[in-house]
This record gives sequence, structure tokens and C-alpha cells, in this order.
Amino acid sequence: MNNLQSVKEELEEIMFFLITSARGCIDEPASYGPLRLLEAASRLTDVVGKHNDSYIKLKDEINNSMDIALIDEEKFQEQLDDIILHLAKEVR
Repeated sequence: MNNLQSVKEELEEIMFFLITSARGCIDEPASYGPLRLLEAASRLTDVVGKHNDSYIKLKDEINNSMDIALIDEEKFQEQLDDIILHLAKEVR
């Protein structure tokens, strides 16, 4: 399998995850929505990270925030803000 086909399959998997997550969000507690979005973002960092090592740190930040999401909502929000700042610096 070539690299383009591999990336296509990974992106399709993420797309399917997002669609099934949308369905799950209807029946699940509201707090699960952000976790599902972060899971998708974490999976995307795997795809993008193959071409950019700086996304490894971003993936760690995402996974750490997911660990505390249901324990400390305020800290979770702070970590999301930090992740957004990290992304903003990467895009520049």
C-alpha cells in the first residue's frame, strides 16, 4: 500500500469516527462531546505527525486533557485553552 492510500484510509477512519460520534452525542451525556472531538483531534495528530514532529507534543497535551476532562472541568477548560494557543503558534 502506498503512502497516499494509507493516509486516505486513516482519514476515512477518522471521518467514520466523527460521524458515529455525532450519533452518540445525541444519547450520551453532554460532557462526552468534547472528549469525542479531542479523540478525533488526537487521531489526526497521528496522521499529521508523520510529516511534522511538533504534533507529538500536541497529541500528548490532548491526551492529558482527556484524562482530566471528567474529573476537573475548570482544569479541562484551561488545558483546552493551552492547546488552542499551541495550535495557534504552530499555524503561524
